[in-house]
Amino acid sequence: YWKSSDLSKNRFSRDDELLNYYIYGIDDTLISSYRSDVSHYPHDIFNSSYDMNIGRMRDYIASDNTDLFITGYRNPMLNKDIIRLVIKLHDYDETRKQYGFVVCDFDSTSFTDIMDKYFTSSDVCLWIQHKGDVPIATTGDRTENENDIYKSISEQAKKNNGDESFIKEIDSFYLTEVESEKYGFYSFILTPKSLTLEN
Repeated sequence: YWKSSDLSKNRFSRDDELLNYYIYGIDDTLISSYRSDVSHYPHDIFNSSYDMNIGRMRDYIASDNTDLFITGYRNPMLNKDIIRLVIKLHDYDETRKQYGFVVCDFDSTSFTDIMDKYFTSSDVCLWIQHKGDVPIATTGDRTENENDIYKSISEQAKKNNGDESFIKEIDSFYLTEVESEKYGFYSFILTPKSLTLEN
């Protein structure tokens, strides 16, 4: 406990909005954990009372990928979206022998506050999501129609593990998707056609 607590306090500031910090060894053995709210976050993420979207993380841990992994989940007890960063602990020689991994959970506003800066209108809906995973962070004031489209596209993306693209025009909206080559997730942007005509 104290190791995770010390690291979370020494390596992160309040502005980073770190919620939880977990250190695991091999075979998912918990070594240390720090939680900002012990009532609403589990001591061990593999023994949680609610769905923390562990499947995608397990796929990453079992793979040879040693890049930073970004995913997310929703905390139903707090009605809050959480962003999860996972990084493996390994040797830096050619063997890349693994010793465990570190999991950091952040309030999604740490991302959405940055995302909001890129758009002058709140009518634009922007979210980031791996194909084959749930949305990581979402911003924008969605109308009922826009929210229905967002739910439909994000659900299709969750079921899509390939390179399939989506329809670019949906009702009165344009949909844009841009892949982050470094982290593998996509930025989906749903823009009202009326807004593009104004500009």
